Amino acid sequence: MDITLITSLYRSEAHLPAYTARIQKFLPIIAAAGIQLEILVIANDATPAEKTLLETLPARVIHVPRESLYASWNRGIQLARASIFGFWNADDERDAQALIASYRLLQQGYTLVDAPFRVINTSKNLEAKNESTHPVCFNPYRHQFTRKNPIGPFALIRRECYDQVGGFDEHFRIVGDLEWGGRAQTVAQFAPLGFPAGIMHIHGNNLSSIGRPLQAVEENIVFLRRSQWDELHPAEPLLMREAWETWGKQNTPLPAAVAEWLWGADAQQRYEQYQREKQLPLWMQRVRLSLARRNLIHSEIWKLRGRVWE
Repeated sequence: MDITLITSLYRSEAHLPAYTARIQKFLPIIAAAGIQLEILVIANDATPAEKTLLETLPARVIHVPRESLYASWNRGIQLARASIFGFWNADDERDAQALIASYRLLQQGYTLVDAPFRVINTSKNLEAKNESTHPVCFNPYRHQFTRKNPIGPFALIRRECYDQVGGFDEHFRIVGDLEWGGRAQTVAQFAPLGFPAGIMHIHGNNLSSIGRPLQAVEENIVFLRRSQWDELHPAEPLLMREAWETWGKQNTPLPAAVAEWLWGADAQQRYEQYQREKQLPLWMQRVRLSLARRNLIHSEIWKLRGRVWE
């Protein structure tokens, strides 16, 4: 087996018919390139409807009680028959030629290949479908790791890279790929793919990219562990403190000024103002930033750029 693509499923009935059709179209193209591909599905607490749909899926299916996405990813990597793996979200579309090209790069000695990808946003808050192309997410050559540098949804990885970096932190529910990418930054032998590897669909029920309060909390935990205070954003204070103190801190020392900013007396007001600003149309955000730059209005987004930690 050359490649294993791992899919974690939970309440995915709506996406399974299209996902099955995509795999059925995908497999012959990969086989024609002389590559053996395994589709490995980790089905979390599958419903009767999901079980029926999974019977027609050309994949190896493992049924488990509900667990976090990153627990399923770790499980899938351990069960994978190939030494090269990637992930395939059931609501995303993978490009077969991109997978082949990524595999060829890994054959040259690289251990992690990431790729640009298209995004189609059809969430309910949009008046019309929005399409864009995102550049390669993972970038170990940046001067500083940022929240924009997780491994992308269409990355392909050698097991030796995973073994060096360690498993995904299963405490995370949303941004475990970001946390893992930070650890992989100094380990991976990296190559970017030069063209989009697939389409990510934003439909309003995604795990990430839709503004869940927990996402900001988890992103902060990633950077708190790395002592990158300048990467912190306002997060829901009670949720932030609870997550940090119950599982996030891992004996990481936290300066008093940082703790005060995250969940002190002014934190709730700061968070609410920040959320109001982030929900504005982009053109209005730009106008506000221009006015805040000239000290004409208050902006929490603008204040993030000039923070000074005591």
